[in-house]
Amino acid sequence: MLLTALLFLSSALVTGAANSATIFILARVGGGLAIGAASVLGPAYIAEVAPAQWRGRLASLQQLAIVLGLFLAFLSNYLIARAAGDAAATFWLGAAAWRWMLWMEAAPSAAFLLGVGLVPESPRFLVASGQRDEARRVFARIGGDADELVRQVEGQPARAASARLADLLQTQKGWLAPVVWVGVGLAVFQQLVGINVIFYYGEVLWQAAGQPRPMPCASTC
Repeated sequence: MLLTALLFLSSALVTGAANSATIFILARVGGGLAIGAASVLGPAYIAEVAPAQWRGRLASLQQLAIVLGLFLAFLSNYLIARAAGDAAATFWLGAAAWRWMLWMEAAPSAAFLLGVGLVPESPRFLVASGQRDEARRVFARIGGDADELVRQVEGQPARAASARLADLLQTQKGWLAPVVWVGVGLAVFQQLVGINVIFYYGEVLWQAAGQPRPMPCASTC
């Protein structure tokens, strides 16, 4: 997660400063990889660290945070464009407004980096690494019977290590297990609902709904 946070931060800084399409695209690809990694690592970390009674709620809050982040991105872009008069207009420090829209990503990226530096290591990872005393301290910090939780986890790494890709197949029937099809179906359905249209063309949709383009601020703005 630390590497992901650094990738987020570097992507935000480089895309805003890019002077060529190649650098811009490479930086955006790096940001996309960070998003993909965080989408997997975040829920996995929550599942390993959160107490059982909070696990489902915290995983749901992670999804809520994604949606709120999208909303705040649209809002910050709107406010910057309104203050500058146009996305291509010169804004702070002589840089174009669209560059500041991208540099705004650095703020949540830095907050993520700071937060990751403060959270404890996964106690399940610590148990698997033989650091049982440290795992007990983490479990005691997040609540519950630390000794009992360590005992519950101790048998899990061996089972996880024995997992194979072939476990996803139904050997008798020769096709993928039902749980795999459920996962694939959810991923496909997520794309078919059209949410990416909202992500990528939000401004165009707002204009089609009657929202005018941001105009230059008055002197009292």
